[in-house]
Amino acid sequence: MRLARDLYLQCLDEDPDYAPAWARLGRVNRFLEKFGEEPDQNLKRADEAFRKAFALNPDLAIAHNLFTQIECDQGCAPQAMVRLLGRARFRRNDPDLFAGLVQACRYSDELEASVAAHHRARHLDPNLVTSVAHTYFLLGDYQRTLECYGTKRGFYLDCAALAVLGDKQTALARLREREQAGGATGSVRAIMQSLRAYLEGNFEECLSAIEVGEPLTRKDSESLYYTARHLAQINEQERALKILSSVIDSGFLCGSAMSRDPWLASLRSLPDYPQLVQRADQRRRQAHASFLEAGGPQLLPIT
Repeated sequence: MRLARDLYLQCLDEDPDYAPAWARLGRVNRFLEKFGEEPDQNLKRADEAFRKAFALNPDLAIAHNLFTQIECDQGCAPQAMVRLLGRARFRRNDPDLFAGLVQACRYSDELEASVAAHHRARHLDPNLVTSVAHTYFLLGDYQRTLECYGTKRGFYLDCAALAVLGDKQTALARLREREQAGGATGSVRAIMQSLRAYLEGNFEECLSAIEVGEPLTRKDSESLYYTARHLAQINEQERALKILSSVIDSGFLCGSAMSRDPWLASLRSLPDYPQLVQRADQRRRQAHASFLEAGGPQLLPIT
């Protein structure tokens, strides 16, 4: 990503008015701020790059797609969903708009719509990569999570799915191999280490890895959700519930996933759990009303 950033900057030295390069630079800066070990200044740089891209070309679909990631991180997923639906209504053959909707709908707890957006995007561009594996994970369809995840080696979602499916040995082998390779950094490395330690039965190391990654994981509500799952499994239920509360407050509306995720089962008997689910459901209903008003069911029909 650092090399990509340098190349995009060289591209913009050649042509400062090339909007796609500004959009891609914004995405790289956002990635380095969120998953790397870089100063927070990168988020400001990402925002400035996207603003430049939109100023040069307000209709640039790739910018609308990639900017969705920043909006979701900032708790504005429903607004991103409405923005993308509004544009897709008049540009129904633009795969990037539907790719952005995969994440915006997922964060808004419109999981079936997120899957529908993925299918539409891939119908328009069979080579397009979306984040639908995370959607399938929240839906509890762990086999499809594995099928959609492919051969990525820098994260851990396939290992989390394997663990739920009962194939802990394969999950452990992959996590150990990736940890030795050293490809993951920041919050990603921490969450991979915490899962590996849990699967090894080392609850103390699992908790330690979570605590080390906590300052970085705060920037990513979806990763925080995964962290809460680990905490629930090592008998840190109150702490897991507190994190889920912050996840919902930050705009990752995971209420339906909470109700079905087997790794969160121990939380459902806690006194504060029903109130948390109620708060998530209230926010989800608000987002769903926006989805309906923006014509979501017409653009993303659910089969």
